[in-house]
Amino acid sequence: MELTKSFFRKRKTKIFIIIFSVVLLGIIFIYSFSKYYDKLLNDYMQTNSYISFVSQTDYTKEILNMDSVQEVKKGILVSPDYSYKALSKNYTVDETAPQEKATTDSFEDSKVYWDLFLLNDECTDIYLASDYGYKLKEGALIILFPYNVLNDSQLNTLKNLKNKHLGFNTLDQNSFEFKIKKVIDFPTATFLVSDSDYNRLKSGTTIYSYRINTTDYKLLNQTRKELLDLERSDHFGVLNRAYASDESYRQQLVFLVDFLKIGSYIGIFLILIVFIIICNDILKEERKNIYVERLVGYNKLQVCKSLLVNILLLLLLSVIIAMILSTITLFILNILFNMSISIFDLSIFSKVLFTILIIFILELIIFSFQISKCLKQDYMKI
Repeated sequence: MELTKSFFRKRKTKIFIIIFSVVLLGIIFIYSFSKYYDKLLNDYMQTNSYISFVSQTDYTKEILNMDSVQEVKKGILVSPDYSYKALSKNYTVDETAPQEKATTDSFEDSKVYWDLFLLNDECTDIYLASDYGYKLKEGALIILFPYNVLNDSQLNTLKNLKNKHLGFNTLDQNSFEFKIKKVIDFPTATFLVSDSDYNRLKSGTTIYSYRINTTDYKLLNQTRKELLDLERSDHFGVLNRAYASDESYRQQLVFLVDFLKIGSYIGIFLILIVFIIICNDILKEERKNIYVERLVGYNKLQVCKSLLVNILLLLLLSVIIAMILSTITLFILNILFNMSISIFDLSIFSKVLFTILIIFILELIIFSFQISKCLKQDYMKI
């Protein structure tokens, strides 16, 4: 006990604790911000993206049984009826045509084009209004669309579609007309109809369309692969993964998450380096004490145990200080910047403790030889 007290009274030991606490504090901040931005990205992806899956077979049960799938909305695949002028025919560029005739429909800033709603060059899908929390009468249609992808003129055009008519064709070439009841700002574009209209449309097709949300954005590729295993037809399968307008925001979040992930690896490496330096200094500082301890009757095991316990206590004390400081700092940051970073996150602290434990075990192996050598040298002096 006296040996431990003597060790922690030293000025250099206190400096080691401060240095290691600061490094650990940085690691906790990296883990905390990484988790915070990862959650922001996941929430954004849940709201603003989906996997579009089209099949010739009803795979609803199979999709719901996938561990990565959080929500499935089942729709109907239809094609636009271009005789209705509420939405303009697709704006497509013909690269082989002269520039003045390069489009199938002259582009105008004020027009809203079908391209914004299509899954591929020919089809779009329609969903139940009740699945999105809306009630509709027969013959009525709701358009959901992200307003911020449009310029002011287009947005004005879109909002003025109310009470205009829009037509769709099912795969058996039956035509259906709907009156637009509402146009609502929504992260992803789609059409909604009543239950009765949905069933009428459904009777005219044998193709199933799904919008699928995953439990975590990192599982998107896994989900896509599982879906492709269900449907491998050339004309069906995973048609696209749709994003809403603010792609720059998504890219910023992805960059931050990846950057902090790399930062966590660098931080762990830095902890290892700092710990090596600290242990080397401790061994140099403790050489005289080891000699004295051997003189007063402590055996090799007792001296070695005392040295390792001191190092372990130094680590634990640094961890406690870093945790307290991080809790206070994150609490203040949440208040000042209206953030929602986890203040006392056991998963983060457990990661830090696990990292420290692994590093300590590695260091124990690395320095066991040096400690033994140091003890042998001091034993020769006796």
